[in-house]
Amino acid sequence: MTYISRAQRLERGKLAIEGALAHPDILAALSDYGYIRADLESAGADLVAAATGALSTTSGKRAAQSGRTIADADAEKAAREELSAYVRIAKASFATDPVALATLGLTAPGRPLPDARAAFLAAAKALLDAADGAPEAVQAKLTKRGYGAAKRTELRGLLAAVSAANVKQEAAKGEAQQATPDAEDALKALEVYTRELREVAKVALRGKAQLLEAMGIKVR
Repeated sequence: MTYISRAQRLERGKLAIEGALAHPDILAALSDYGYIRADLESAGADLVAAATGALSTTSGKRAAQSGRTIADADAEKAAREELSAYVRIAKASFATDPVALATLGLTAPGRPLPDARAAFLAAAKALLDAADGAPEAVQAKLTKRGYGAAKRTELRGLLAAVSAANVKQEAAKGEAQQATPDAEDALKALEVYTRELREVAKVALRGKAQLLEAMGIKVR
């Protein structure tokens, strides 16, 4: 079965209705079967408008989700880069002071900043908490190396931005997922209407290939 996109399905429905409305001869033939201009303009055109709006909303929600996904990834990248820089500077600054390294939480085996997001956020917060609670001498050296209290507050802000970006990304994802079935429902309603219209048109316009083609109906 040939795949037909939602946009193609919408255009097919529009062509059936708008093609009929644009040709007096088609309207005249269809009127014998109960399809008058007023009905096509109200019921048919309303269905087209609803499907068009639903697809537009879906596209907009998907675009928003894509943007949020990029922003989410950018926020995490920025936080990882800055926290990784802090870890490198702290390790270099206290390379000969194992007690200070232990105080800062930098002697545990394994990577201090895990790959998994939740683990990364928890580990990064723990490192900053350790620095905030370190002895004055340790904090003084961290400040000298550019990682004083103000800088650590800035790093915490980056971590908060990661969490906030993820919340927004998940919300955008949910909205996009909801918009998809809404668009599908609107398209199906249009297709139900135009399917009957097209079948009636094949009878009403039999032998009139040009008029049928104006409604998007191929003549074999």
